[in-house]
Amino acid sequence: MTSGKGQSRVCERQCMGCMNKFDRRELVRFVNRGGRAEPDPEMKAQTRGAYVCPNPSCLARAVKTGRLKQRLKLRESPVGLIGSITDSKQ
Repeated sequence: MTSGKGQSRVCERQCMGCMNKFDRRELVRFVNRGGRAEPDPEMKAQTRGAYVCPNPSCLARAVKTGRLKQRLKLRESPVGLIGSITDSKQ
């Protein structure tokens, strides 16, 4: 983040898959809605969020390692999320 006169602030977030930091606008935000991980494309949901790269392999890694489940405080792993995201991109 930069701060100072005339400089814009860059909000960085960490991808739950590759663990690299990016500008939050480059990532896909997921939230816990009723115990399910769902994308929050407008990034305005007033709840805990987790960020993942738009790369399907990063989403798969975030689910496989359990980081997405832990960050969103889900009871079950969001395994079905991987198929729905990769199918919608084709």
